Amino acid sequence: MSKLRILFSMLILSFTFITSAVIASADKGYAINNINSGANVTGSFYQAITRPLSAIAGGEIIAHAQWVHVGPTNSTICTGFRNGYENGNYVNGFFRSYTKYDSNGNFVSFSSYNITGPSTATGTNHTYQIQRTSSSSWNVYIDYVDRGSFSCTSTCVQSGIEIGLYSGHLNNTSDVWNENSFQYCKNNTWSYWSVNDPTWITVPWVGYIVNWDVMPTSIFSSTD
Repeated sequence: MSKLRILFSMLILSFTFITSAVIASADKGYAINNINSGANVTGSFYQAITRPLSAIAGGEIIAHAQWVHVGPTNSTICTGFRNGYENGNYVNGFFRSYTKYDSNGNFVSFSSYNITGPSTATGTNHTYQIQRTSSSSWNVYIDYVDRGSFSCTSTCVQSGIEIGLYSGHLNNTSDVWNENSFQYCKNNTWSYWSVNDPTWITVPWVGYIVNWDVMPTSIFSSTD
């Protein structure tokens, strides 16, 4: 039980950014923790107060989230809070997703699910956690409650954790979020991100803002 209940708000991870001025392309602005593959890292955690965010029609998704890369082919488990349109359907609130690649690095599948239950109101504080719970399962927790799992036999985080802002369109908007209390689980022990970890920030578009609040455990992220 102590393994599943994180004592502190844990990780803000940020996905690798590709600087781009192409409005149609999706991009992210994150803090990144590049944990090496031998680290036996099996979990990620952070917390944040929900602030307004909005995607334009046709702007896909804007989200504040964490991405955990598992397996040698960089399959990705993600959870966070989003607004926008997925497969033509309007979504607003908490979610979990899994992008799977085969052993050759080829895309296999993408699955995404809304998470209901926690308040989506502006100003509410929530914790976000991804953790390996068995030899074939990674679970997602919001506010320390199990919100679903993905079948994945990868034993640990392979190439890193990312926490921050993602947007499918330059004109999507987000108020300033403070993702904080970044932590990871290594050898069944939760620890805050450390200055000894290879950690950095990257920003995709002019006008996006991602800054350290308290390096390396807390950031501010927004679209302006």
